[in-house]
Amino acid sequence: MSLIKRGTGSLLHGLAVVLDSVFEGIIAILETVVILAETLRAGVLQLLVAGGCLLVFLLMNPIGWLFLLQPEVLLFLFIIFGVPLLGRSFISLLKYGEYVTTEYLNDYADYLKTGKNRTFRSFGEYGRKYVRMEQEKAERAQRARREAEQRMWEERFRAWYQHQEQQSRYGNPYGRTGQGPYGGYGSYGQAGQAPPYTNPYDDFVKKYEESAKILGVPADTDEYQVRLAYRKLAKKVHPDINKAPDATQQFQKLSDAYDFMSKENIERYRSIKKGR
Repeated sequence: MSLIKRGTGSLLHGLAVVLDSVFEGIIAILETVVILAETLRAGVLQLLVAGGCLLVFLLMNPIGWLFLLQPEVLLFLFIIFGVPLLGRSFISLLKYGEYVTTEYLNDYADYLKTGKNRTFRSFGEYGRKYVRMEQEKAERAQRARREAEQRMWEERFRAWYQHQEQQSRYGNPYGRTGQGPYGGYGSYGQAGQAPPYTNPYDDFVKKYEESAKILGVPADTDEYQVRLAYRKLAKKVHPDINKAPDATQQFQKLSDAYDFMSKENIERYRSIKKGR
């Protein structure tokens, strides 16, 4: 009996490997098709924007509608608008199916071969684990983006503070000719020019207020309001829910705004406003 179990377990392992390869191949092909369709769509939209008169002619003229309703044109429009939308959703579904199926088979195979207790006993439990894993991955990526954003602003403010300190200590150390504080040319670039320091305050305030507007929160908001607004809007604009052609761009814009509206940046904005 144990020999039969081990043999069945080996077969299930082999089946899991085969299914994993099949899923990966289909996903790779679909991702390539979606990327090509999105690239083609971007080019078509640019042409339509550039040729605004042509677009108006097509929409306002019966001849234009006859052209748009041609089977070949409808197929082309479906490829550049429908394929990215449906393809992304289908790819997400395939990744879900790949994980649930292969994990279930591998886990059951290990149980048959070694007698080790199974982690879960149903596909649904593996599905819930996959959803939790994806949520945790998204949260880690979001934290990494926020930390990178924070480091970038910290570096800009640090460089600006150092530059201002040099200015106050030596006057204008570079002058119009790019001379250093000790005469002659400095050590910045081939012509001794100073690095292009710019005041980060105006850029920070502008981006902060734009981010607050995207999230629909007041500038004097707090971290709780920002998180609540993001969760509410994310449910509406997420590409899996929002069927608009630019859903991915909308969601990315919302995510960027949320990443920027961190607790540290909210406090920095308040400090800047108080100091002005």
